[in-house]
Amino acid sequence: MKHMMKLILALILATACVCAALAEEEPDYRDMYPESLAYESDWGCGGTMLQIWCEDGGFRVMVTQRAGDMLDERLVWEYSPFYDAESQTLISLFAVKTREYCGDGGELIGSETLYEDGSATFSLLENGNLVWNDEVEDAGKGMEFMKLGRFQGNYVCGRCQIEILWEADDVYAISIHWGSSAFESANWAMTGVYNPETDTLEAVGMETIFTYDENGDFVSAQDANEEGCTASFSFNGDHQLIWSNSDGAADGMLFEDENSIF
Repeated sequence: MKHMMKLILALILATACVCAALAEEEPDYRDMYPESLAYESDWGCGGTMLQIWCEDGGFRVMVTQRAGDMLDERLVWEYSPFYDAESQTLISLFAVKTREYCGDGGELIGSETLYEDGSATFSLLENGNLVWNDEVEDAGKGMEFMKLGRFQGNYVCGRCQIEILWEADDVYAISIHWGSSAFESANWAMTGVYNPETDTLEAVGMETIFTYDENGDFVSAQDANEEGCTASFSFNGDHQLIWSNSDGAADGMLFEDENSIF
């Protein structure tokens, strides 16, 4: 009986070792198909954003589209595609489409599922743009998505906050608030365009200085520079945002993304 128990334990340990070895030897998806990394980005076309990222050995795709002129409604498609090396496309045999309802602040307040049996393919064109072939209702017909990088988010470093919001196509709205003291703050309003060659966001805008009284009430606002300012935004290897301003205001600062899901 003891001999049998030893054999069983030995078999269990051997099986566990084999499974662990197989798990260790499983190739990383990005190493298997490095060319597929060209898909990993946010993409924009008109009022539709398409986001692609690697997850659990495959890809996730989320398409968010404004529902006409209704700013409080949006359509969302979610896909889990695999990379087809022969055609160099992403193929999804499963998709869920929902309609989401948003509050005045953009927060999600409700949703309804429209269907759960969708499918689609995603492919890259020679010009670097992406096309979305929705096989249920041809929702991506006539659309070419431009690469946006992955800049949308809220970034913080000390008393300085940067909000980057995608607007349309390859254009972002950038808002920066820097509370230098209880009586003064510097604020930048910029428009940025993504440069795929340098993987940076290149922006122009204006800096305004706001002053407040001892009660925190607004006193005055004055442009810091009549000629405006230029800036670029990029990421280091740890996905920390680097803000390079024409006046060197943010030299040496690294901004953390508060709500990144990537």
